[in-house]
Amino acid sequence: MKNIFKSLLVPAFALAVVPFFASCSEDRDDNPTLRQPAGNLTLTAPAGSETTTYDLLNTESLAVTSTAPDYGFSAQILYQIQVSLTEDFATSRTLGNVNQTYSSTNATPEVSFECRELNDSIVSLYQAANGGANPTQDPMTAYIRVQASVNGSNTAYAYSNPVALSVIAQYVETTPDLYYIVGAMNSWGANTNHLLYPTSTTVYSYTTQWTGDGNLKFWLDSEIGNWDVAYGCATDGDNSASGALVNSGSGAIVVPTKGEYYTFTADIENMTYTWTRLENQKPATYSTVGLIGVGNDWDNDIVMTEVAPHNWYVNTTITADCEVKFRADNAWTISWGSGMDLADQNYGTADINGGNMKIAAGTYDIYFNDITTEYVFVAAE
Repeated sequence: MKNIFKSLLVPAFALAVVPFFASCSEDRDDNPTLRQPAGNLTLTAPAGSETTTYDLLNTESLAVTSTAPDYGFSAQILYQIQVSLTEDFATSRTLGNVNQTYSSTNATPEVSFECRELNDSIVSLYQAANGGANPTQDPMTAYIRVQASVNGSNTAYAYSNPVALSVIAQYVETTPDLYYIVGAMNSWGANTNHLLYPTSTTVYSYTTQWTGDGNLKFWLDSEIGNWDVAYGCATDGDNSASGALVNSGSGAIVVPTKGEYYTFTADIENMTYTWTRLENQKPATYSTVGLIGVGNDWDNDIVMTEVAPHNWYVNTTITADCEVKFRADNAWTISWGSGMDLADQNYGTADINGGNMKIAAGTYDIYFNDITTEYVFVAAE
């Protein structure tokens, strides 16, 4: 019989990206050529996982080890954890709060991640696959794998073998705090058009092309306009790939490479941030994105405004309970939905051609990212 695992496996880790340099047999004076690594990485499951069922809400964190990809030259490697309910990873989520560490005797990393974020990602995947229903408290199988890439590259992604875990994932009714970006994208104006998308109650992200000065701070919603408590970094203009957040006399955080697509991730609990460069630097673009289905009208969109590349916003009033989706270009070629009841959870990740989302009457600030398909519905006061 499997053990139900509830104790703390390893200590919690802060959100950080620790660089790893793949070994190289000789120094090079020429410009190396980035090559796609051959084969899969080898992922080693957590010790004892074959006979353990992990109660994710009562387990702090887990750790796995992975072999390193061979890119043919010394390279800074970024490791991320992906989770899916199917072994082929047809639909998956990427965890935002991941730490990688190395020992003096082992050149391959130990990659650790928080089980609360894993729980929330599994719940989101389950809801999307089951018409918005929540998982039971019975053990279920989830799959994890490592995605590795040269930090800053958009071409050479490598993946590990999937590892099956027996888990108990539970829906927890939570309402995350709201944090709003202020920076180059909105001319440093205090407004609510640029909401950080929650991936859990403590981790938030924003994905876009960071044009112009490519800098930002952000505010808790109740502190908008108060520069004394704006979140940022210790040194104004810091463009490091990761760092510590401060919210007293902070400086502006700057994207590592201006003009490129990155995901900015903020971990409020651990007061850290990280930048992840997108693999695809030429994402699909849409002339319009709208909310469809309001008032049972499936022909006419509530048109949203693109407030930053691939990020859409609208404030609208819904006069009666209904079902809605997002769609592109006033057509049904591309639409997005999660099948969720937004009264249960007002944020999440939609699937292409996914299910309708139930929404109650009211006035809402609505946010949607057409790259990550993240959405948030905020009831306006």
